[in-house]
Amino acid sequence: MRVGVHPEHQRKGLGSHLLERSMHHLKNAGCKSYYLYVEEKNEAAKELYKKHGYEVDKKSWQFIFPYKKLKEKPQGKCRHVEWGEIQMICLRFNLNPILIQQYFGRENQHVLIFEVMGQQIGFTRFSPDFPGGMPFIIKDPKYALDFVSHLKTYITNPDFKSIKTTFDNQEALVEHLKKEKIKLNYELLKMRREAD
Repeated sequence: MRVGVHPEHQRKGLGSHLLERSMHHLKNAGCKSYYLYVEEKNEAAKELYKKHGYEVDKKSWQFIFPYKKLKEKPQGKCRHVEWGEIQMICLRFNLNPILIQQYFGRENQHVLIFEVMGQQIGFTRFSPDFPGGMPFIIKDPKYALDFVSHLKTYITNPDFKSIKTTFDNQEALVEHLKKEKIKLNYELLKMRREAD
C-alpha cells in the first residue's frame, strides 16, 4: 500500500501518525519486523522513517516496460508455481518460503516462474491490476524482456500500456535494462526495523 500526506498538510505530524498507527496494527497482527520502500530522492520521507527507527536494508529499482518494447514471440515460458515447489524455488532464488506462501490464494495475484529450455531463471509475484511484478528476479538479465513479455498475457485491462517491475540488489539487471532503454521509474531504498 502507499502512504502519503497532501502537500498542504505536510510537516504537521500526520506522516508520523500514519506510520505509528500502521506499525501498531502490524504488531497486533504478530509482525516481528517491518519494511517499507521509499524513493531514494525523498529526503523528507527518509528522515521520517529514520526518526522511527528504520534503517536502509537494500537498494531497489522499479522499471517501466511499455508494451511497444515487449516481444511478440518471447523466448521461454511462464507458469504458475505449484505449492509443492515452494521450497525448491526459494532455494533457487534465495527467497523466504513464508513470504512466498503468503502470495498464494490472493485475488489478482499470480506466483510465477519463468523457464528457458527447462531451466528456471525467473520468479515474480505478479499483480495484473497494478500491473507489475515484485519481487522480480531473473538469473540472466538478457531474458528480462522475454519474461516481462510473458507477463502481459496475465493482464485483462485494455487501458494499461506498460508493466512495472520492482527488484532488489540486481545491479547487472539494472545495467542491462538501461542499455535496452527501459525507463527507470524509481530508485528505491528498502528500509527495515524490528518491532518493539
